[in-house]
Formats: sequence, C-alpha cells, structure tokens
Amino acid sequence: DEAQDSNPLQWRIVELLAEEFFSGNGISKKNRTLFVVGDKKQSIYGFQGADSNAFEKMRLFFKEKITNSGHIFEDIPLNISFRSTQPVIDLVNHTLAHPESAFGVVVSDENAEHLAFRKDDGGMVEIWPVEENDKEEKNEEWIPPLVQTNGMSGNRKLAVKITKRIKEMLDKGETLSNGRPIEPKDILILVRQRKAFLFELIKAMKEQNLPIAGLDRVELNTHIAVQDFISLARFLLLPNDDLSLAEVLRSPIIGLSDEELYHLAYGRGEASLWDRLRISGGAVYEKLLSYLNLTDKETPFGLFSFVLEKERNSFLKRLGTEALDTLDEFLNLTLDYEENETPSLQGFLHWFLEDTVTIKRDLEQDGPNQIRIMTIHASKGLEAPIVFLPETRQKTTKYDKIVWKNGLPLWIPNKNFRTPETEDVFEALYKKEEQEHRRLLYVALTRARDRLYVCGFNGKHKAPQNNWYDLVVGSLPTYKEGEAFFIKNTDTAFVQKNEQKQTSDEAAPDWLWQDAPEEMPKTQPLSPSKIGVLEEDVSPFSPLGNEEALRYGTAVHKILQILPDIPKERRYETAKQYMPYPFDVPKKLLDLMEKPDFAPLFGPNSKAEVPLMGMLNGSLISGQVDRLVISDKEVWIIDYKTNKNVPDTAQNIPLVYKNQMNAYKALLSSLFPDKKIRCFLLWTTTLDLMECA
Repeated sequence: DEAQDSNPLQWRIVELLAEEFFSGNGISKKNRTLFVVGDKKQSIYGFQGADSNAFEKMRLFFKEKITNSGHIFEDIPLNISFRSTQPVIDLVNHTLAHPESAFGVVVSDENAEHLAFRKDDGGMVEIWPVEENDKEEKNEEWIPPLVQTNGMSGNRKLAVKITKRIKEMLDKGETLSNGRPIEPKDILILVRQRKAFLFELIKAMKEQNLPIAGLDRVELNTHIAVQDFISLARFLLLPNDDLSLAEVLRSPIIGLSDEELYHLAYGRGEASLWDRLRISGGAVYEKLLSYLNLTDKETPFGLFSFVLEKERNSFLKRLGTEALDTLDEFLNLTLDYEENETPSLQGFLHWFLEDTVTIKRDLEQDGPNQIRIMTIHASKGLEAPIVFLPETRQKTTKYDKIVWKNGLPLWIPNKNFRTPETEDVFEALYKKEEQEHRRLLYVALTRARDRLYVCGFNGKHKAPQNNWYDLVVGSLPTYKEGEAFFIKNTDTAFVQKNEQKQTSDEAAPDWLWQDAPEEMPKTQPLSPSKIGVLEEDVSPFSPLGNEEALRYGTAVHKILQILPDIPKERRYETAKQYMPYPFDVPKKLLDLMEKPDFAPLFGPNSKAEVPLMGMLNGSLISGQVDRLVISDKEVWIIDYKTNKNVPDTAQNIPLVYKNQMNAYKALLSSLFPDKKIRCFLLWTTTLDLMECA
C-alpha cells in the first residue's frame, strides 16, 4: 500500500520476494497473488528516496512477469473520489487538464479526470486575491522613529483574513453539506513549512480566542514553554542572571506584566533583580525561593515536574494545550537523561541544549474540538470538511550539497561551485523538484471534502515562476455565463458553488418523514457484580480488611489461574513462588484440583480469565469469568471470592454474588442455548467450592 512512496531499494525487496511467484510454475496449486496500491500523483516523499518513475517501471515489470507466466494482470484505475464534492473535483480536473500544472503528475496519454461520488452534495471553492505587503512611504529626509506605523506584511494580512473567515463561519453557524453546523475540528489549514506564516496564523487565532490544536511537529528547544523552563533552570543555577530571571518573571511561571517588570527593574543601580526581589519580599520571592531550595534536593525531573504541577493552569491559559503536550515531552527527556547520566540540573541543561529535539503530535486522535494546522506532507492520507491552502505563492527548492554524477559524489556547497560539467545534474534535479512540486499541490487540493479556500501572499521578493497560485488560476477557463467557475467580483474571489438540489422528481419515500429510532445511550458497560446492587447487600460480606489476607486471596487467585497448566509434580513448587510470606501453600488448594466432582473445572479443556460481553435487559454487560469449561452438554463457570464471612450454604450466598452469577449465566445461555449452565463460587479463605443455584 502507498506504493508510490517506495524507493528503488524497497522495490528491489518486493521484486525478490515476488520472484518465486513466477518460478516452478505448476509445482504448487496455490493461486498466489500480488496486490499493489499506489497513485503516482501522490508521490511526494522524494527527500526520503521515493521515485514515482519506479512505480511505473515496476508496474510494467510485473505485468510482463504475470502475463508470461500465464496468469491474469489487472490494472484497475480508481478515479472516483468518495471524499470531495463536485466543486473541489472540478478544480482538480481543471488543474490536471492544464499541461503546465500536470507536468510530473499525469502522463500525456493518461485520463486523469476524477469523478465525484458526492456530485449532488453542496460544496464550494474560493480563490482569494493575493495579499501584498503594505508599501512604506519613502522620505528624502531622515525622520526619527518616534511614530509607530501600522504597515502590515502580506502574510500577516492573510493570517488575519483567514482567522476572520473562520470566526465568521463559527459565529454565524454556517453548515456543511450534510446540514451540520461547522465546528473547529472540521477546519484544516495546510502550510508548506513551519515558519513565519504559521506563527502569524497561530498569533492571529489566539487573538480571536479560536481553539487551535497547535503544531503537528514541535522543536522542543525552540518552543516558548520549554524556553521558559530553560530560563528557570539558568536562574536556579545562577540567581544573579538578570536576563534569565526577567524571562521567568514574564513567563506563565510568575506572570508579571511588562509594566510590573519595569517598575521592579528600574532604578536598582548595581543590585541584581534577585537582590531587589529579596529586599521587597512578597509572594513572587517566596515562590522562586521555594524552587531554589528544591534545586539541590531534587533531580531535574523531580524539579521540573513539581514546577509544572504548580503552574500547569497558567501555561494552559496563556499557551494552550499544545504547550502542555510539549512540556510533558520535555519531562520525558529529563527521565531519558537521568537513566544514562548522573542527574544534575547543570548537566541536564548542557545535555539538552547540545542538540535539537523534534516531537510529532497526533492531531487526528480523539480529543479537543480544535482547528488543525499541519504541513501538506503530514496531511497525506487525511481529510477535512474545510481546507485552507494559504502558502501558494512560495516554493521550496533544496538540493543536497553532495550530488552524484557517473557514480561519483560531487561536493557543491553553493552555486559558485557549479561548472558546465555539472549543469546536467542540476537540470535533472530541478526537473524532479518541479514535478514533485506539482504533485504536492495535487495532494493539497484533494484533502478537502466540502470547501476549499486557495489563497496566497507575496513576500519581499517576486513570486517564483510556476507557483501554485498561478498554476491553479492559469488552469481555470475564461469566464462565460453558465460555466462552473465564475468571477464573483474582481476584488473578492473566483468562486464555484453547488447548492443542495433534488435529484429526482419521484415522491419522497415514507421513511423520510418518520422519526429515527432511538439509539442506545453511549454509557460505560455495566459490570455483572454491579447489577441490582445496594450498599447494604455487600457490607456484611465485604472483602477482608486485613492487608495480609488480601495478599493471600490475590495469590490464591493467581495460583488457580496458572496451576492447571502446570504438570502435577511441579504444582507445589510453582504455587510456592506466588504465596506471600508468611503463608504456605495449603494442601487443600492442590487437592481441590484432583477432586473427581470438580476436576473438569481445572482440566485441559478449561480456560482462565475469559471475558464476557453482551446485552441483558437493555443494558450492556461486560465482565470476566475467572474460569470456564465447555463440555458437550454443560458449561461450567467458576468465580473466586475473598470474603471475611463465608456462607455455610448456597442459600446464604450474598445477593450481589447471585446477581453476578445469574448475569454470567444469562449471557452464556444465549450463546449455548442447548447446554446446561452451572455456576460455582470458590472461597479463597476456606478453599470451599460451592455451586450457586
């Protein structure tokens, strides 16, 4: 699967594994198959060695092998999109139909037209105007920088514009094609790199209090929350480090404002900030002093985990859940350090700052209802109802400093080292880069289910040739009335919309007007031991309060679980290993397994710790039987009980236990309607086995 991302070395392994499929034809009657799934248009991992050409070469290789061996080769195109609405698919088709944007994505004779399975669902594509940097006024005379200007960069403008559009969607209750109101988790913003625009976007969203999941990948060393902890460490190692202390005071750890920090620092003369705090005293001084006192007593993990526990809410309020995830990973690193090094704060600080640590966060896991931001590479295989594609005017071209020609490595650190003999190498690299550049665009366009917003901004330099924005707009047909794409107005956007529509003149079916059946509420499964239980039912027969007796009961439970699988001559020594001091293995425990009446419960056909789940009287029941045996005519259940007061007869068994066993009995009766179900309780304190009628 995902064969388009396989590199030649991986394909060689597949080739070697599959060679035997085509040799010795007629020796084996097995019908062996080779199943390969891949889409050349989505080959975007060239930096990992993926080669889209290798996919086509291997397709032809296996086609020849399979055909020559007398087997059937089927090449099945999957051109139906079950994800996107018609407007999104139309944009994709227009893009792939244009030769310039199809370069490296589709071959000349390939029919790359996509068909939308959701052709009648409402959808939308918008192409926004490019945002430009505000122009700076030029003055011939020098003017002191006394007045702050409000000029905004193009990336800042676009970040604010996207944020306002998302807030508008959420505040006005706009709906998706299925009629459900848009939620933050429905929105995915795809970026090219985790750089300047990304941080402008996060800043704009935080200003509007929009819930965002943060970054999918985070460099721990550069994350602001981790830097706050590093500043704290530097202060704790050297309290007179004014800069580190100032950073701590402004961080969520203390939370001073700029004005408060200014008044604390101003006019202190030769005194350090810590001297000023020590003289003034107060809550801030006491908190920092408590952390200082911990420095020589705790390991780095102990120190930082204590601080995080105290300040968790402060970091959450200012920096969001992403900061807590990052700090948790930071704590994990302190544990890694302590496993291999002598734990000291100074040693950890040096060790941590030596290298850059990157963590990956799973934004797809069930969790908070938040807007997701990730790179296009990271989004491969994912989807979202609404997708924003903002960085369409930028290109990333990066060549290794070592290139290969005629099997020899050539070190070319920059353009000045190129020669006429190496130009063909760079032409090939450029061509490969351009092709993957367009395939990455295809992946980005096809992440959207309902809505797609294509936008862009210009930086200080001219947008590169064949940027995505120009490729998409250049592929759109000239506006004519009645065509799918039209210009709403030149100041706004290209827009395509599909409204929900009736697809047939036939009368609507009756079920359309009927109420949907009630669904079972999503609750936790009920344990059989909790069925019909009142507190007074269990109090007279509560488990032993004595800790040693509880340990004894747990040991007996474990022994009864494993001993039936142990040879008879080794059972005593095995049981002795599990019996806690000062208890010995009771002879009655071993004799119990040999009693003819109960031997089947511990025989070779019995099973230990068997889970049971099913519906009982409208409730979902989930439990675990300590031991179960199924014979031709009967099913036996045994459950172990550690109780202070053991009933003398089956009639005096507590109601809570009777309900539990009856629940097991009912569940198993539905599975084995033709067998008799028998239930037993084993009292671990007396090792008496009692059948529960």
